[in-house]
Amino acid sequence: IPQLLFADAVVQLSGLAKNIAYYLIVSFWSYDGLLHSLGQNPFKNPKYDLQLDVLSLCLFFAVFVGATVLALKLKDKST
Repeated sequence: IPQLLFADAVVQLSGLAKNIAYYLIVSFWSYDGLLHSLGQNPFKNPKYDLQLDVLSLCLFFAVFVGATVLALKLKDKST
């Protein structure tokens, strides 16, 4: 549910909520990228460029893969 609320899909985000979504919520960037693929939308327009959306999703992916590899290496080292 937090992913949906912070994706900027249901309610318009501003202030602290927008900052949290911008830095921590993967769905925020996914939804913004999806808006680019829909073309002109009379209800919502993308907030950022498609390149920034894709770059942010790639960075999330790289950080999570790196954290997973590090956690698995530390787990294997401790046994």
